[in-house]
Amino acid sequence: MFDYTREHENDFSFWYPKIKDCGIPTPLTFYTKLPSAEEEPEYVKRLYEAFYMEHPKEDEEAVKAYLEERVIPKLKEMGLTGHVFVKNGRFSNKFNANGTCNLYGLHELYRAVILINYEAMCCGAEGADEIVVRKFIESSAGMTPCIYNGLPLRPEFRVFYDFDARKPIFTANYWDYDYVYPHLYHATDKIVFEHERERLEGVYAHFKDAVQDKVADAMRDVQGLTGQWSVDVLMDEREKFWLIDMAIAQRSAYWEQRPEGYVE
Repeated sequence: MFDYTREHENDFSFWYPKIKDCGIPTPLTFYTKLPSAEEEPEYVKRLYEAFYMEHPKEDEEAVKAYLEERVIPKLKEMGLTGHVFVKNGRFSNKFNANGTCNLYGLHELYRAVILINYEAMCCGAEGADEIVVRKFIESSAGMTPCIYNGLPLRPEFRVFYDFDARKPIFTANYWDYDYVYPHLYHATDKIVFEHERERLEGVYAHFKDAVQDKVADAMRDVQGLTGQWSVDVLMDEREKFWLIDMAIAQRSAYWEQRPEGYVE
C-alpha cells in the first residue's frame, strides 16, 4: 500500500536539490515557494485566490506584482530571461505548451503561472505553492516537430529506480505508442505522433540500456530519497541527455508495468 504521507516528496523543491549534481545534466533552474501563510496570511490568500481567475483583471495584477517584486529580479540575476520552461511544483500544463510551460521572455510569466495553476486545480493536480523556471532545452524546428501546441517531440526515457535497493527496476518509453496515441485529441498531434513513431521507438530501443545504466550510476550516491522513483531523461538533437523530471513511482505512468514484488 502506498504511503500517502509521502505526497510532498513529489514537490520539485524536495527532490531537485538532492539530484541536481548527480552527474546527469539538468537545465539552469530557479525555483521558489510562495510566501508562508504563517508569515503573510493575507498576501498568500490573495495569491491563491488569483489562481482561480474569478476576477481576471485584478487577479492578473496580483500575480504580476508578486512576480515583479520577488521573482523576476532573481531570474534576471541568473540570466533566465529568454526562452524558458515554466511549471509549478508538480505540474507544467505541457498539453498546451505555448504560453504556459514554453515561454519566450518574462513579460507574460504572470499569465503562464496563472494558467498552469488554474489547469492544475481543474485536473486535481497540486504544486501551486511553488514556481519553477528553467532554461528551455532548445530544439531545432527543422528537425523536430511539436505536439501539444508547442512541445518538441523528442525521445524521453522513464527509468524506474529503487533507492532502497540502489538499483534500477525497469525503463519505459515515455512516448509509448499504445499509451499516448489514444489520449491525443487534436488531429495534428495524431498525424505528427504517427509520423514520428518509428523514430521515437528506434531511438528508445537503441539507447534504453545505456540510459538505464547512466541513471543507475547517477543515483547510486544520491542521499535523501527513499523507495521507488521514476527518473525522466530527455535526449536532445545532439544526443545529449538531460534529467528533466522525477516523481514517486507510485504516482507515475508506466508503474503498472513493474515486476512483481513492488507496491501499487
